[in-house]
Amino acid sequence: MTEMSPAEYEDYVAEAMREKFGEDANIQRNVRLPSRSGVRDRQIDVLVDASLRELGEVRIVVEAKRYGTPVDAKAVEAFIGLVVDVGAKIGLLVTNNGFTEGAKRRAQLERGIHLEVVPIEELDDWEPSFLICQACADSVGEDSMPGGVWLDEPIDLELDGEEWDTIDALAGTCDRCGSAHIVCPQCETLIIPAEWPEDEWIECDGGCGLMWKRRRMATKDDLSAPEHALVTVRLSET
Repeated sequence: MTEMSPAEYEDYVAEAMREKFGEDANIQRNVRLPSRSGVRDRQIDVLVDASLRELGEVRIVVEAKRYGTPVDAKAVEAFIGLVVDVGAKIGLLVTNNGFTEGAKRRAQLERGIHLEVVPIEELDDWEPSFLICQACADSVGEDSMPGGVWLDEPIDLELDGEEWDTIDALAGTCDRCGSAHIVCPQCETLIIPAEWPEDEWIECDGGCGLMWKRRRMATKDDLSAPEHALVTVRLSET
């Protein structure tokens, strides 16, 4: 990667997008889109217009940057401005030199759009981690869409009986009803704690033996996700 020119690097990223989304997707390199702020057109390294199973027609703005240092929060902030200004809902910042913890956190905190920072060596394995919310899918009318969940929020789950120990898991929050969705760290089954009785142990639906308990629902300050579940896990039945 270090021997590529900036143009060759962007061509590489564009080709990776073409292979990922297939021949039906429209992949464009070095295009200009009108600015919603009306100031000037915005330059896009790689623009993806594709149809995804869960999302339907989506537009993805991809920025392919070669940095001498890891991507930081300031670079992510600038990219957020670009994605918002052209009216896209998904932004993908591909980096050749990793990213700081602050950059990762800033991307996760953004609301209204979905943003990811992906190292170039992980690009082939990257997929938009989106699903339709199972908690509110049955409660909305035929003319309404249920909320969506991006499963890209790393969280710590409290371990039963060990006050300070935690276990990592992948989670997301519905952008409509606020329900938490957690991927079981043992068998990768999707868990929705809001559907459980409070303070009762529930065995994982995947049959892996992991036990879960929803302690309570907590209110969040973030209005896009007003509630989330506080969850305890038990690694094995005792």
